[in-house]
Amino acid sequence: MSMSMSNESSWIAVKPEPDEMISNLISGLDNTTLNDTSTDMAVKGCVVCGDMKTKIQFSRNQWTKGADVNKCIDCVDANVNESYDDPNFPELIGSVAGLTLGNLKAHNQITNTTGNGGGHQPMERRQFNCPACPQHGRGAFVFFKKVPAMKPLVKCPKCKRASQGRCKRLYPIAKGSEKGYGLYKCGKCRDFWGSRRAVANIGQECHGCKQNLGESGVMVTPFWLEVFKPKGTGG
Repeated sequence: MSMSMSNESSWIAVKPEPDEMISNLISGLDNTTLNDTSTDMAVKGCVVCGDMKTKIQFSRNQWTKGADVNKCIDCVDANVNESYDDPNFPELIGSVAGLTLGNLKAHNQITNTTGNGGGHQPMERRQFNCPACPQHGRGAFVFFKKVPAMKPLVKCPKCKRASQGRCKRLYPIAKGSEKGYGLYKCGKCRDFWGSRRAVANIGQECHGCKQNLGESGVMVTPFWLEVFKPKGTGG
């Protein structure tokens, strides 16, 4: 019995304190091991080259995509001339203002500046009309969306939800052909009005100038356009 107690006392005497155990554990790790716990060291496979690469080697947009579709920065840059899911893309880029191969390259360079979707680029509000929604029974769908000025492409939100992201990108309506409910403000008489038949580059005559100033033919273009939604459509 005394022998057992002696051994137990001996074990208790050499047992390290919790703080000492943690200190010994940390001292056994080098800086490299500690830095490897950073989220930037997480890895994914690129579907194009097939290599496993770290998070900083993907753009933020590509990193957040599913494992079966994400592409690394190098592969995205190498495929800047890809079709973007449309076999007629090379012909279509010339018909969309601002959408050129040079602008696409500049867009990718800015987007991938930090390797994590960083960088600053101008954005603009554009109008889109989805041709697929009526074909799938979702009705006509026209919407406005802020997009990069150098790459004004976007996926239809309804099609994106229905297909889990596997849908074609849309090209914007030409700026001068955007239509909807427009707001107008005359810079001469300060009259303000709205119209559901507004077109971006077509002016409407200011009745304020005609009635109050006796001047006819004063044309004003809309400063803001929104999708016109008739009453009772539920959205």
